[in-house]
Amino acid sequence: MYRQRQPEPRKNPSERSRQSKRLVFRRSMVLMGVFGLGLYIPLIVVNCIILGRAESYASKNGPIESIFDGIGMGLGFTMGLTIIGLIREILGAGTFFGLPFLSAIKGFTPITIFIMAPGAFLVLAFLVAGMNIIRKKMEAKGKPLAEPAGCLSGDCAHCGQSALCTGKSAGASDQEQA
Repeated sequence: MYRQRQPEPRKNPSERSRQSKRLVFRRSMVLMGVFGLGLYIPLIVVNCIILGRAESYASKNGPIESIFDGIGMGLGFTMGLTIIGLIREILGAGTFFGLPFLSAIKGFTPITIFIMAPGAFLVLAFLVAGMNIIRKKMEAKGKPLAEPAGCLSGDCAHCGQSALCTGKSAGASDQEQA
């Protein structure tokens, strides 16, 4: 019923050696390509997210508002990335823009994880936790910070752009909730 597999004829040892060298070479070239593109793929993804958000805003608003939104978003991203980078550099290397900062303190040991990729997630998590603590303390004092509104919170009733998103007239969401 089934044909038995015929054993492959024995190859010359030098031929096997050449084939294995070719295979190793091919694998190394593929790995070099993967590692060479490794940094650029996340940059392309982030760039697409930023441009997609800008295009979404620009399609719903006029050119002047879109220009100011682009400037604000650019400055906001720059500030956020600079803060995250500075915290990582200070804790991970003990320097501040390359100048000795914490490393000048005797006994300071850099926290190596902050200069590696997971360090950015840790810093971001600490910044979000800090913002939540500040928000709760301000609410306890009776001076609450502005809460996210509109599309960020899912509250279309108080969003000025709700007519554009849902195709309803502004204020229609308020009537539905009543």
